[in-house]
Amino acid sequence: LHHLNLLIRHHLNLLMLHHLNQLMLHHLNLLIRHHLNLLMLHHLNLLMLHHLNLLIRHHLNLLMLHHLNQLMPHHLNQLMLHHLNLLMLHHLNLLMLHHLNLL
Repeated sequence: LHHLNLLIRHHLNLLMLHHLNQLMLHHLNLLIRHHLNLLMLHHLNLLMLHHLNLLIRHHLNLLMLHHLNQLMPHHLNQLMLHHLNLLMLHHLNLLMLHHLNLL
C-alpha cells in the first residue's frame, strides 16, 4: 500500500506538472502576442503620424503657393510650381520606397 501510494502521488505530480507546463506555455503565448500587438500598434502610429505630417506640409505648401500667387508675377509663379512639383515627386518617391521596404 505504501508503494502504491507513492506511485499514485508520483503520477499525480507528473500530471500536475504537465498541466502547469501547458498553462505556462499558454500564458507565454498570450504575452508574446500582446507585445507583438503593442509593437505593431507603435509602428502603425508612427506611420500615421508620418502621413499626417506629410499631409499638413502638403496643405501648407498649397496655401503658401496660393498666397505667393497673389504677390508674384506669372513667370516666377511657374518657377515655384516647377520646384514644388519636383519636391512633391521626391517625397512621393521616398514614401513609395518606404512602403516597399515595409512590404
